[in-house]
Amino acid sequence: MKNKTLMKTLSAILAVVMVLCSAPLSGFVGMKIPELKLPEWNLFDFSLKSEAITSGIYYYTISNEQATIYDCNAAASGSVVIPSTLDGYPVTTIDEYAFAFVTEIKSVTIPDSVTSIGENAFYKCTGLLEVTIGDGVTSIGKSAFEYCTFLKTVNIGDSVTSIDMYAFKDCVQMKNITLPNAITSIVSGAFYYCQRLKDVYYFGSKEDWDNINIGSSNESLTNATIHYLGAHVCEFKPEVTKEPTCTESGVMTYKCSCDNFYAEEIPVVEHNFGEWKISFSASNSNDIVMIRSCSVCGEADAKREANTGIIIVLKDSQGNIVDGSLTDANATQCLFTDIEDGEYEVEILQANHVTRTYQMTATDGQISGDFKLHYIGDINGDNKVTVLDYTQLLRHVKKTSSLDGYAFDCADVNGDGKLSLLDYTKLLRHVKKTEVLW
Repeated sequence: MKNKTLMKTLSAILAVVMVLCSAPLSGFVGMKIPELKLPEWNLFDFSLKSEAITSGIYYYTISNEQATIYDCNAAASGSVVIPSTLDGYPVTTIDEYAFAFVTEIKSVTIPDSVTSIGENAFYKCTGLLEVTIGDGVTSIGKSAFEYCTFLKTVNIGDSVTSIDMYAFKDCVQMKNITLPNAITSIVSGAFYYCQRLKDVYYFGSKEDWDNINIGSSNESLTNATIHYLGAHVCEFKPEVTKEPTCTESGVMTYKCSCDNFYAEEIPVVEHNFGEWKISFSASNSNDIVMIRSCSVCGEADAKREANTGIIIVLKDSQGNIVDGSLTDANATQCLFTDIEDGEYEVEILQANHVTRTYQMTATDGQISGDFKLHYIGDINGDNKVTVLDYTQLLRHVKKTSSLDGYAFDCADVNGDGKLSLLDYTKLLRHVKKTEVLW
């Protein structure tokens, strides 16, 4: 158990001894040395804490039928909800240094029963992220949360009237704080070097805020955006500030005339595809390719019907279908003419084969190039599925070699986006003709 009172007393005695020892003795000739006043308790008599009680992580005393927490187990961690009573007595005080240097606490909730938070009560709780102070607290002591360097959110109860010097000094990650309209005094340096503080939610009017006595070195507080929550009943009007699409969520912002606002996410909308339409047809075949486009994002979708050949789809940089053709099943080249110069994506589709895309550049109004499709499971591209293919897949699964790109896609026979023994088993069954892939 820490004994911070003992530590402070020893430090004071040591400081006096050092001063006396560093001066020449001649300097004290004829000088009457005043009597050194120690604390009310003897250094070697621990009767001051004779009534100390332990409960969980807390060390506390009972006085006038009220509990005071004066220390905390240094191993305390996670979310700490301070109880409103201990041993049946209301917890009214968090003493100085009570939780200081307890670095694994992530959040603290202080109950309404507490009326006082002492100096340095949570000093250097560097893991602390969030603090909620109950409505019973009337003052926050000097340096109470100083150097809580990762503290981001602070909610202060309705009864706090004063925040003492350095109370939140060097809380460099603090982003927002809620203050009651009861507050009348914020002492110099209370929010010194809280440079990331952006939003102050104040339950009062602008006039009330202007009447608070705010000391110097609190620019982090005064330069933040003050949201006045008590001046009137806010009437929020919705406004779509970002339209949702099929790929990105939108934002609905609710604004009040007092500049207070909040925002909600508008979920991603589903594609709104129109009717299927014929995009192109083969001159010597009844096979056709159908396309449709989304009216929201413009994304195009394509499908084939009764196709035994190869469908070649040309898309622009936005994914819109520009042209297409249906070719013989043995074709290995594509050709598009009378198109604008630029970058395009050529998508090749054929039944029982793995779809493949190529990035091609149109020059002089023309695109041409070779392509090759693999059967599903034909990893090595020899136009058949054999023991060679499932051997490559097994090596990938065992991590003795690696498949990527189009070879990876060909090996992903179950289409789950990853390679595993499930794919290997399907390939093996296909080769042994106990189950076919296509």
